[in-house]
Amino acid sequence: MLPEVSFYKLQKTSLEHTLPRLLEKVFQAQKRTVVLFGTPERLSTFNALLWTYAQGSFLPHGSSKEGSADNQPIWLTNVLENPNKAEILITVEDQEVNNFLTFSRCLDIYDGNDLEAEEKATNRKKKYQALGCPILTWHQEENGTWHKNAA
Repeated sequence: MLPEVSFYKLQKTSLEHTLPRLLEKVFQAQKRTVVLFGTPERLSTFNALLWTYAQGSFLPHGSSKEGSADNQPIWLTNVLENPNKAEILITVEDQEVNNFLTFSRCLDIYDGNDLEAEEKATNRKKKYQALGCPILTWHQEENGTWHKNAA
């Protein structure tokens, strides 16, 4: 079965602000997650950020650097994999998925203020629709809150 793919168009906040908050919601729902980054450097940046993004926050996560994927509810990677048996895949930095493995949901976060990123997201959306994936789109309001639209 193909996953539902939700596109998050960042317009008012950065990835550094948005990703930790989405991960909080997923973690609170007791779902396991894999986050797919474009480069090892970005993965490393977010690995550090997720420990420090807000005072008193705690998002248990790891990557191949720390190991023990089975014990990590949030797994950070720059290769498509699912070593922690996650239900949710989050892609950033225009990562296109060619095989959804065992994920039941995919969140595709992209920069809506970048024309090239917008075009790539549109192409991914068309590709996933052609595969038969249900598509949702999320847009930010002026105050940064999210609004869901049908694709």
